[in-house]
Amino acid sequence: MEIDKTKDRTTISVNSSILAEARNKGLNISGITEDTLREILMTFEKGTLPENCKHRWTWAFTTPFGLAKECLKCGTIKKIKIESNEETSKRY
Repeated sequence: MEIDKTKDRTTISVNSSILAEARNKGLNISGITEDTLREILMTFEKGTLPENCKHRWTWAFTTPFGLAKECLKCGTIKKIKIESNEETSKRY
């Protein structure tokens, strides 16, 4: 994807309490939106649909809902369940 430095003004609708909290934390809302859209577009450019992908998972990373891994090919993110030693022993 070719990166163009020009910018267009646009309007988006965002939940008002989320927007206020983001502004209070000093987040760059347009930058975050641009980065997220870029990542989504790069996933489309990869041309691999999640259902057809032979996933190449990253190491686990922390998200708001717990640990997750991301596929380097299609961008799918999956939640990781952490199990105890007893649960692991039972499976083997």
